[in-house]
Amino acid sequence: MTTAVSRREVKRERVDFPRRLTVELSGSCNLQCVMCPRQLVEKVSGLMDIDLYGKVITEARNYVPVTLVPFFRGEPLLHPNLLEMIKMAKEARLGPIQLTTNAMLLEREISEELVAMGLDFISFSLDMLDKEAYEATRVGGEYERVMENIETFLKVRARAAGRTNTPEVQVSAVETEENRESMDDFINYWGKRVDRVRIYPAHSAGGALGSLKKGENLIHFDKRLPCEKLFNDMVICWNGDVAVCNHDWERKEFIGNIGSATIHEVWTGEKYNELRRRHDEGKVENDPTCSGCDHWKMYYLPEGMIGRLYGGEQV
Repeated sequence: MTTAVSRREVKRERVDFPRRLTVELSGSCNLQCVMCPRQLVEKVSGLMDIDLYGKVITEARNYVPVTLVPFFRGEPLLHPNLLEMIKMAKEARLGPIQLTTNAMLLEREISEELVAMGLDFISFSLDMLDKEAYEATRVGGEYERVMENIETFLKVRARAAGRTNTPEVQVSAVETEENRESMDDFINYWGKRVDRVRIYPAHSAGGALGSLKKGENLIHFDKRLPCEKLFNDMVICWNGDVAVCNHDWERKEFIGNIGSATIHEVWTGEKYNELRRRHDEGKVENDPTCSGCDHWKMYYLPEGMIGRLYGGEQV
């Protein structure tokens, strides 16, 4: 049931550079998850050129602190230069660096390198504890292999404790009809092993990217309010194209490309500012992504998030 309540006030501060950069190292993925928005858009594939990535890091280092999320539509461990890229960001003092992976390719050597270089945060996308259900949902995934890889990472982290800053570990699930009944078991199991468990509601199932079922809207709003992602976050796709958020899987209205312009030029440019004006005025009905999205509400909810978090704080 949705309820009208006093919303959290958002104090916006215009910034000359995004506080958070999502950089898509890989547009390709090794799994075909049934609830993934990949099913709704044209095929996404490709790896970010390391020189383009270097350009991003070189500019961002002039504006620290900048949160870096080296993950968007694909699996970042598919990039052969992943470890070098994380190291470049660490040396540039970007952070926190927040990596997300399905853990299929997380070999012991990679875990050891990530922990040794001081990765700040890692999230494992898992969804359920049942092997048959997992492999039917995360098509292409191997349950035993993923579980072993995560357990190995936790052991590597435990051995490094006290000698280096070890990463905060999250395990996440997308709550669907298939796993809803077993979600308490999932939370209890991982809650004893990792720092935090994050439960996300399924979204985009109706075809609109970022949309939620009515029961997930939580609070009724009399009008559309500005999404704060436009004022704080930037998403850079593997080919340099800029999207406005992590729900913007196919930006049909070109904003800019970091290969031919700087982040600052795109961020402060007329196209980005026009999008912000539309949000300020509540006129997003013609935007292919924003018009059907519900995730703007997270900024006005008391929790500051959509979904549930067990342990830790929203990142």
